[in-house]
Amino acid sequence: MPKKYFIFPKEMAEILRKIPERAGLSQTEVAERIGLSNNSFAYISFLESCKIKNPSLGVILLYLRACGASWVGFSRELDTICF
Repeated sequence: MPKKYFIFPKEMAEILRKIPERAGLSQTEVAERIGLSNNSFAYISFLESCKIKNPSLGVILLYLRACGASWVGFSRELDTICF
């Protein structure tokens, strides 16, 4: 089955960047919680700065879970910015 991708606007990246800050987590800690290798915090940085244009929804969900956040909370916050 092919991977499903969605458009990842900068507003989403801005919200993602705030979530670990609120949880008191560094990019390295988020990467470790997701299960990425030691040097993969750069991926988290790219995700938070919208340099990854079409991440999979699974990556976003893993990121949110690693920070103790939910998709529902994330989408509500996105809703307040975009509408």
